[in-house]
Amino acid sequence: MPFLTAHPSVVITLLLESYVDHDLLESELKQVSPEFLSMVFDPSEYPTGQWPLLADMIRKNKRVVILADRDGSTGYFTIGDHRVRILKNTEVAVENTYNLGSLFDHDWRCETRDINNPLDKPQAANSRGWPSLFVMNQFHAFGSSQGHAGDVDNNLTWLQRRVQDECMPKAQKPPSYLAVDYNQTGDTIPYAAALSQGGIYFYEKANADRSGDTVCVLPALHDYNFKLPARGCENDEIRSVQLAGVARGTRITLYDSPNGNKSDDFVYIDVKKTMPIDAFVTIGSLERSFSNDQVTVTALRNNGMDGKVSHIVVGASPLDSDFSVAEIVFHEGNNATQNTVCTVPFAKGDQFKMGDGNNPYGCDNDEIRSATVVRAKKGSYFTLVGNPDGTFNQGRTTVTVLQDIIVPRVIPSFNRTYNDDFIKVEVTHGGNVDGKSSYGYFGPLQ
Repeated sequence: MPFLTAHPSVVITLLLESYVDHDLLESELKQVSPEFLSMVFDPSEYPTGQWPLLADMIRKNKRVVILADRDGSTGYFTIGDHRVRILKNTEVAVENTYNLGSLFDHDWRCETRDINNPLDKPQAANSRGWPSLFVMNQFHAFGSSQGHAGDVDNNLTWLQRRVQDECMPKAQKPPSYLAVDYNQTGDTIPYAAALSQGGIYFYEKANADRSGDTVCVLPALHDYNFKLPARGCENDEIRSVQLAGVARGTRITLYDSPNGNKSDDFVYIDVKKTMPIDAFVTIGSLERSFSNDQVTVTALRNNGMDGKVSHIVVGASPLDSDFSVAEIVFHEGNNATQNTVCTVPFAKGDQFKMGDGNNPYGCDNDEIRSATVVRAKKGSYFTLVGNPDGTFNQGRTTVTVLQDIIVPRVIPSFNRTYNDDFIKVEVTHGGNVDGKSSYGYFGPLQ
């Protein structure tokens, strides 16, 4: 009870393996606190054709579902003023056989445990037409250990392969429950959360190829900010990402730098459309920018991001009207190529000399040849000059933002005057500042 009180948005399920009759179980239930009994779920209180949403169960404080496997332990129990309902598991759920075989030769097949309740049974018996829940058993009959469970049975790579390749094709639905031994080890808890509320999946191979490891999963609906290794995510492993059930307005930022420094590779993944929980959106590489109706991926490349992720941040995407996170990435080569020289925030006025120790952004002297304006407000400008004292006698290039930039725009060179619908580039005082920029002026608007 203390756990449920401390976590008011949690719904739990108790699966009872009971060998006692109805009267004996009823007498035992009389020892349970009335507050707990008042929270037991009863399907008859929900006149719908589907299982209620978790939000509905939480709002009504019916947050305890109890299932039992024998007739004598199910039905209604009168405990004081409460009528407590224990459901027969075969009337609301299906499950697979529980034995994974030997520790050395795992049997990953997903076979029906009860022939009268096949895994692909669409509706549960006596549950008013509600879809069957699916209890996925993932443990050995005997001989396992905490170490083995953490390395194999409860490991995300093996769990996900069995769910995606064996159990979901057989059951035609994802697991509602993962039944495991040694649940304190391995990746079962974050994976179960991702199956029920959506998740961000990270892969060792490109294109979410599950022949390699699934590095880790972060359940959706939470913000994160951490340096790897942590939360099951290994450092310098991630090459691709899949999203399932992730909400519109979510931004995922991945950094090569362990400290989230933007002088090295980083990538933004912005979710534009809330995704179904049962379908994956794949980002096959962290080194390619693209946009579709579901996501916008902005890859700011230095020397390669794939297999080098060392820091992860998950939060909210900025609104189109929010320029507090405006920034410019400067590149060593023309056309936004070669290494990243530095990333300069473009939300407040600034001016500084290039070179080691002369500015807080790591902008080196005589390096910049192009830029990516990641985000900028209309009317903002910046100027690069060749003279380290900030005067214009060694060339000057000024860039003015003509329209709000919320999709990155590349300035391929600072040696050429030009303009398009978004950017105006003016070269004066002899120009020729490509690879010779020594001072910068920044005048953003908000």
